[in-house]
Amino acid sequence: LAYLDHLYVRQYANQQGYEDAITRTRDGFLLETGYSNLFWIDQEKCWVPDFQLPYLKGVFLQALLSHLSLPIEFVNATIAQLSPTASVYTCNTLTHVRPVSSIGNQFFPRHPTWESVLQRATTEALKDDTL
Repeated sequence: LAYLDHLYVRQYANQQGYEDAITRTRDGFLLETGYSNLFWIDQEKCWVPDFQLPYLKGVFLQALLSHLSLPIEFVNATIAQLSPTASVYTCNTLTHVRPVSSIGNQFFPRHPTWESVLQRATTEALKDDTL
């Protein structure tokens, strides 16, 4: 039952014709998706919802961040605050890192440079004993 709300988020997204949905706080701050953590890369930094916010901080996200060769900023951000130049991603232990092409009507670019950085960090994260 502890994970029931996440299952509902995924079911709701599928009913609306989407693969997944992003949860937000009452104030509109981005949290996570039904099954994955959320982060984005922009301006040579990795942006992650503040760990003080009420969401599940996945073990893969934490391992990935510990191996990422970019500065990390923990933020309270809304969808409207995401830059159109940001590359948005989800991650979890089953699917690892996946790019997000759009959120609603806002599309996000894919950057091969960032995806290479994330692939290297994923490879290192998967070597961790914590996963």
